[in-house]
Amino acid sequence: QKPHPPVLLGGNAKNVLQRVARWGDGWLPNRATPEQILDSKKILETLEAERGREPGSLTISVFGQAPDTSRQQVQDFLNAGALRVSAWAPHCETEEKMGEELERMAENMII
Repeated sequence: QKPHPPVLLGGNAKNVLQRVARWGDGWLPNRATPEQILDSKKILETLEAERGREPGSLTISVFGQAPDTSRQQVQDFLNAGALRVSAWAPHCETEEKMGEELERMAENMII
């Protein structure tokens, strides 16, 4: 029923794109490459059209990138069709160290 919160389906399994095109509002692939995103976006657009959906209406939010991901890598994902890119933060022993790590990641990744 609509309106509803966006339904993001994750995974890289063989049939996940079919599930995303049928039931989802977006795809949340884990540790994908820009090339995989580009190829999968083309498949998603075909599947959307086959199901009577507007091609390109599904979002792609790349999940699970390494904390040393660079701005260029983020841009490569965006150029391939991703709307968002998220990275995991490494374990830190203190809140202060975590704050420093998040600042470093933001400096390296935010476009």
